[in-house]
Amino acid sequence: MRKLSTIFIPTLIIVCLVCSQGLSQNTIGLTIQSEEATPGYTLFAPMQSTQTYLIDNCGYKIMEWSSDVQAGTAAYLMPDGNLVRAGRLPNDKILISGKGGLIEIKDWNDELVWSYTLSDSIFCMHHDLEVMPNGNILAIASEYMSEEQVLLAGRPTAEGEVYNEIIIEIEPNYTTGEATIVWQWSAWDHLVQEVDSTLANFGDVASSASRIDINYYNTAQIQRDWIHINSVAYNSSLDQIVITSRNFEELWIIDHSTTTAEATTSEGGLYGKGGDILYRWGNPIAYKQGTTDDRKIQRPHDAQWVSATDTEGDRILIFNNEYQNGSASAVHIIEVPIDADGTYTDDNAPYGPIDYAYTYTEEGMYSFFASGAELLDNGHLLICDADSGRFIEVDEDDEVIWEYINPVTLSGTVDQGTDPANVSNNAVFKIERYSETYEGLQDRDLTAIEPIEPLSEYDCMILSDIEDVPSSDIVQVYPNPVSNMLILSSVQNIESYTIYNIQGQIVRHQADVDANYAAVEVDQLEPGSYIVQLSLASQIVKQELIIIQ
Repeated sequence: MRKLSTIFIPTLIIVCLVCSQGLSQNTIGLTIQSEEATPGYTLFAPMQSTQTYLIDNCGYKIMEWSSDVQAGTAAYLMPDGNLVRAGRLPNDKILISGKGGLIEIKDWNDELVWSYTLSDSIFCMHHDLEVMPNGNILAIASEYMSEEQVLLAGRPTAEGEVYNEIIIEIEPNYTTGEATIVWQWSAWDHLVQEVDSTLANFGDVASSASRIDINYYNTAQIQRDWIHINSVAYNSSLDQIVITSRNFEELWIIDHSTTTAEATTSEGGLYGKGGDILYRWGNPIAYKQGTTDDRKIQRPHDAQWVSATDTEGDRILIFNNEYQNGSASAVHIIEVPIDADGTYTDDNAPYGPIDYAYTYTEEGMYSFFASGAELLDNGHLLICDADSGRFIEVDEDDEVIWEYINPVTLSGTVDQGTDPANVSNNAVFKIERYSETYEGLQDRDLTAIEPIEPLSEYDCMILSDIEDVPSSDIVQVYPNPVSNMLILSSVQNIESYTIYNIQGQIVRHQADVDANYAAVEVDQLEPGSYIVQLSLASQIVKQELIIIQ
């Protein structure tokens, strides 16, 4: 169900991809790179680091931003090229994972433009952010609720305080450095309970699917972290927000067109339901409309609309952390039952669809926490497996065509060649890929600096400027294909030669040849496609080479 695009690739490159996708010497950083990888720049903020990085498809650092605090946890490039990043502040009252509390905006010179803090004994921002078209920022915050408040709201079995979840829209003032909360939604205003008619929010849960059962929680979770919203995304055409609840194991869609006052009620807004849930999906057990067989996602993250345009809102992508009861993680796309006017199916029946429209998973892809995915414009998937710090791009045939392992850990940056099994604390909440035409990258210095990890020596852009000089002209590279001994001959003096594999790693090199002729043994190299680079007296010549068995 992904949007597909047709890509014509030369036969030579196809042979190469079949023979040698991996960077055989690379264990971290860039480990798989092909010509099919979608051009662009990838942004990521390691969760155990104070740094944020923008890299190209070769794994070379383009930009690095610094902070005084670790990620807390999302980061995005804004349309003006500034970085917006959540930061983690200490808070011994709001005890949740994914804690943040700080939003920072930094310019391309790594200078602080604006910051906002919400971290105290009552509120703490956490997890995700969303930059809206008007420049405002949507953020998630936990709200401390006392045991007395919980009991009065209709949870008589409460064992103490719990955390409510709110969504706030923040308007930055770059002149004064201040911020204004211009809109707010609170889950606490949309509760239902059926255990005590003398308490607030009494009603029938099964017939109140647009509201949140205050007495529902998964026994495996910490009771006080009752909802645990971990992602937020905005659809400007529908003026709706989609969020994911890890502990309800659902995605919820709410109306942003309401006023803050209307958002506290069940009336008002474009869709007439105030702040009640417009649509929910993933776990109908949460509103007593299903069984465990009907549960479709577990511990989800990163729900977002992925229609060709956002006017329809008819498809949503989501990262399912516990696919097939925890045997793997997966990325799903679902087809949402939405009408032309932006309304959804009857909330008195389980929300459809009954299954996924598309699923991607693979052996070994599993993360218990965080993670996310992005549907690129050409139909490829960009996936972040948070726990392993692994980023992959998957083509329309579900083949991995790009892979990067985050080398930045709590203890620092590990060297190239380190066994990934020995790399820990390199988790990344989610990643973003920005195209070469993205507004925020225009007129920026995008010169590649170097790989983030030390000891990496490769140039994966070697294929981009091949000068295929005819053998009878300046140089001769023969036989080609070759299985054993390669002959390099030139009418000019050969100063040096280098052979690169398809990922740009040097596999053979000799300096100071100082002759018109060189013989190179290649029988120990893997069959596939390579590049021969000859440094001559007056120019550098590159030619494609096929090695066979």
